[in-house]
Amino acid sequence: MLTETIQYEDYNGASRKEQFHFNLSELDITEIQLNYPEGVETHLQNAIDNKDVKGILEFIKMLVGYSFGIKSDDGRHFERSDEITKRFRNSAAYHSWLLTLFENDGAKGVSFIRGVMPAELIKRAEERRREEEANKLNAGVVEQPAQHSAFGQPQPQQAPVDPSLGQQYQHPSYGQPQQGSNLQTPPYQG
Repeated sequence: MLTETIQYEDYNGASRKEQFHFNLSELDITEIQLNYPEGVETHLQNAIDNKDVKGILEFIKMLVGYSFGIKSDDGRHFERSDEITKRFRNSAAYHSWLLTLFENDGAKGVSFIRGVMPAELIKRAEERRREEEANKLNAGVVEQPAQHSAFGQPQPQQAPVDPSLGQQYQHPSYGQPQQGSNLQTPPYQG
């Protein structure tokens, strides 16, 4: 569960500060995944890479629709409904909060996305990514320094290919063979 404290000015001009709750279960994630055949992370990463602000905004709105609710005082229940989400979306708090998600190159938006995901799911995804990276290293795939995915996780990239050689070319600072080197590089896998 993610709790966001939102400070905002209501429609009467009064300054307010409230806590709002967001929660996704693994079942929710499974349902969301069905809407994105390429996978949620890939979809979001593509939107970020293409600077598709509208796509990112729609994705966050969709997450709010699935995750916003009201936690019971005793913590035993988390009520979600279209009506509850509608009331939040029509509040001054929502409008104020949504805009903050895009500040600082969307860092708070990424934090929201990671925070609302079930912790166990993130842990398993990170373990799976580490296994995939280890398998790539064992298969001889050369990687450059990691970039970060939509969820703030490292994203490995394959070494650039020199088309004239038909093989991978790696910058000398990474300690791998380069053009003119006596060392063998793996053939281009296309």
